[in-house]
Amino acid sequence: MYIYTIPGIILFVFIFAFTKPFKSSMKPRGGIRIKNFIAWLMIRLGSQLEENRRSLELINQRVPVPEEKDEEDYNDSFVFEGSDKAGNLFMTRLGFRNGGRQAEVWLWLTLDENKYSIPVDRVDLTPEKDTLIKAGGLTYTCLDPQKGTWRIQYEGPLEPGIENCSLDLTYEPVSELYHSGIHMNAMTFARSMAEMPWSREYFQRLRSENQCRIEQGGRLKGSIQLNGAERSIDMLSIRDHSWGKRNWTYINRYIWNILSFEDDILINNKKYRYCVYTTVNYGINFRHLVSGWIGGPDSVLPIVKASDMTELGEEGAIPGEFTTSFQAEGGPVMQLKVRRSPVEHSWFTQEQRFEICEAACSIELDGIRGHGMSEFGYSKDGGYKRDFP
Repeated sequence: MYIYTIPGIILFVFIFAFTKPFKSSMKPRGGIRIKNFIAWLMIRLGSQLEENRRSLELINQRVPVPEEKDEEDYNDSFVFEGSDKAGNLFMTRLGFRNGGRQAEVWLWLTLDENKYSIPVDRVDLTPEKDTLIKAGGLTYTCLDPQKGTWRIQYEGPLEPGIENCSLDLTYEPVSELYHSGIHMNAMTFARSMAEMPWSREYFQRLRSENQCRIEQGGRLKGSIQLNGAERSIDMLSIRDHSWGKRNWTYINRYIWNILSFEDDILINNKKYRYCVYTTVNYGINFRHLVSGWIGGPDSVLPIVKASDMTELGEEGAIPGEFTTSFQAEGGPVMQLKVRRSPVEHSWFTQEQRFEICEAACSIELDGIRGHGMSEFGYSKDGGYKRDFP
């Protein structure tokens, strides 16, 4: 009897390990089970590294280039976004590159369907400024590192027609903080890895492009003066700080949704008000990387599955309205409806080889209304024809 049972068990284990799980309509789908497990194990071991935990100390300050990193591709990026139910949007970023000798400077906003933007997009810096979060008239100051409160200031012109803009806003966090190295779902990342062909070069490239990202929901308040005319700002907001290697041309395309809700989303009796939902075709590293989170005052959940991103704007034509679905860890699959504002802000980076196109958006997630920012990114090297220069 045992002679027949043991070979049967071996055959069952072999078939189980070397076949794919049941196919789902959502992604990532992963590879065969044994490959999914190996990828999961590598990610779990990596998440235990002490440097991953130490990165929590860096969330409110500049992060210098590690000695082993290529300075040109290394990126230390700070982002603040705010939106309100009237359709107004505020978006700003300072990204420090080339060992802190250069800054990518982005600021744009829509007020009453009028768009204004900063006229510069890259500023050269002197070495003594490499610890400041400041460039091109834009300054971010951490007021309370323990609490995570920030001040955002800008003095200078805006296009079109604003000779003098004076902006002074305060960001106050109200939700739990998301840390990519701590909160991401290991199996989601593993399935994205397992979908790809593995080689020594694949893992070398993967290690060289390691990034850390923190994000958090909050509130943005203050005032802005445009040619002397002042108005108050009160927006739901999300901040983002990421550091590590970033070469935009390694990405074929992505969709980034930064969202805030007008009422609470309930998942397992906990309340959530903020969401960042991202899908990326990361060239030869990942065909369909799913990341992001949904957060509230007491909890943050990673997003584990999402609709196929190729169903949205794959040919380079960004949809004005779209419906997609995603699932947060431990929660149900939720349907997200997005309506992008026709007032878009588009620009090119990485030597004019990558386009970023942002717009304010109104949303509905399983009947709960909200607002935020919808961003699509396309690579010229990835074959997308988006009127590149």
